[in-house]
Amino acid sequence: MAVGRPYRFFGAGGGGDIALMAIQVSAFLYRLRAAEGQSMVEYALIITLVAIVVVGAVVLFGQGVSNIFDSITSKL
Repeated sequence: MAVGRPYRFFGAGGGGDIALMAIQVSAFLYRLRAAEGQSMVEYALIITLVAIVVVGAVVLFGQGVSNIFDSITSKL
């Protein structure tokens, strides 16, 4: 390594200096965190949609299901 020149990393990617590699790793980690945050929002939306469907089903079928359970308990 020559005096005064930055350390060069020669790996599978063809090489580059350590600072550039650090910037690339930092950018990759930033994108990874952003993707995880986006996934969490998507999961929250899915859970909200499922909750709305469940509440709608209970409202629509609640009385019928209650009548079925009442008839079962009266026969016991």
